[in-house]
Amino acid sequence: MSEKRNVVSLKVLAAYARDMGRGVVRMDHNSMDVLGVSTGDTVEVFGKYDGTEAVCYPLLASDEGKGITRIDPKIRQTIGASIDDTVTIGTVGHLPTETFAKNAPAPQETAQTGATEKGTTPTMAVFSGSCIDFDKERNKIMEFIGTLEFAVRRKSQCKCYTDGKKTMGWDFFNLEIDMGFTEKLVEIYPDIEKQEGNTFEDRLALWMNKQLKKMKLEYNMKLKDIPQEKVKGFRLDPESFRTGRDLDDLR
Repeated sequence: MSEKRNVVSLKVLAAYARDMGRGVVRMDHNSMDVLGVSTGDTVEVFGKYDGTEAVCYPLLASDEGKGITRIDPKIRQTIGASIDDTVTIGTVGHLPTETFAKNAPAPQETAQTGATEKGTTPTMAVFSGSCIDFDKERNKIMEFIGTLEFAVRRKSQCKCYTDGKKTMGWDFFNLEIDMGFTEKLVEIYPDIEKQEGNTFEDRLALWMNKQLKKMKLEYNMKLKDIPQEKVKGFRLDPESFRTGRDLDDLR
């Protein structure tokens, strides 16, 4: 006889703005304890359709004890769940079939929909900064991260590195912070969400700058820019024409 696994059934509410597109499902700490999962673990969520995986994070304190879950809209679409519906959540690969919603599609109908689309989430927030001597300053940066780890009682997967290039005597470096760690930071330091950035990562960078300044460290941390190319019309491929006349015709 197969071992019985714990599952929870929760009412669906809208996702927090910072979770949009991240493949995140949030639940209260009691539900996480029932499932035996921690922040950043993968769980499986079932609605009307077949289940899909999501990354588990806790609800904010104001949502605790309400029997709710907040789910990324992309995941809700995948599992066929709407706001105010009830979904079932369990550990990956251990959700018994009897917990499916009563109006789940028949096996042949599910097969026609194709493979289940899995939720995805970035694992790291990447920030950039500058300093005069990175080899010397890196220890101070990681010491700062260490103080945050001590505060939240959690070891992070943070990385601090540089490509070794200098610009006018300045070293530019990247700092990667795992998102599971940032979730714990918000619980301990709610002021992070009170910063004026447009995204959660922007607000985290602003908050980090303030903390570093208190330590008299000036690194000017900011969310790392990701180059985006804006193209109108179509692109000319140099391999798609043979002569200058062909290129003029394409133009």
